Amino acid sequence: MKAIKSFALRALGTVMFSAVPGAGVGAVITQDWLKGAEIATAASFAVVISYLGVMLAWNGTATLIDIQEAFRTAAAKAGDSNTEVKETIAHISETPTQG
Repeated sequence: MKAIKSFALRALGTVMFSAVPGAGVGAVITQDWLKGAEIATAASFAVVISYLGVMLAWNGTATLIDIQEAFRTAAAKAGDSNTEVKETIAHISETPTQG
C-alpha cells in the first residue's frame, strides 16, 4: 500500500512539473496548449517507465526506493531543459529532510 501511495503522489508531482511548461511550449509552437502538456507529461512518464522497466529486467523486483529513484530521474531529466525545475532540485538537495 505504501508503494502505491508513493507512486500516486509522485505521479501527481510529475504531472505538475511537466504539464505547465509543456502547455506553454505547445501554445507557442503548435497553438495547442493541451497537446503540449500531454507530450511533456508523456515524455516524463516515459523516463519513469523506462527506469522501472530496467530495474525489473535487471533485478526482477521494484522496491519503494526504485520508484523514488525513477521519479527523481524524470525530474532531473526535466531539469536539463527547464531552469525552474533545475533550481528547485538544487534547493531541495540543499534542504535537510525531516523524519
